[in-house]
Amino acid sequence: MFYSPSLNIFVNPALKDDYINANSWPDDALAVSDDVYNEFAINTPPDGKIRVAGENGLPTWALIPPPSHEELIQQAESERQLLLNQANEYMNSKQWPGKAAIGRLK
Repeated sequence: MFYSPSLNIFVNPALKDDYINANSWPDDALAVSDDVYNEFAINTPPDGKIRVAGENGLPTWALIPPPSHEELIQQAESERQLLLNQANEYMNSKQWPGKAAIGRLK
């Protein structure tokens, strides 16, 4: 198996001709052992870690970076919209009697 540090992906050497024909074989692809491939592509990452390219060009685990300000805003807006939708669904599921329905309108 090969690993591209610039793309942070593994590529299968059996498909190298296909990659080359598609002009997508990474120029920096490095041969890696099956153990490296299994650890970083097959196995579940350790809690709180993501795969990144190390200084030596091989994959390594790094801490997941905290969300950006924009991501936090988007998460809050998504949660707000979800709560609004849930509240609307609840209110719409109830048959709240209006004044006309209970005979209070003249």
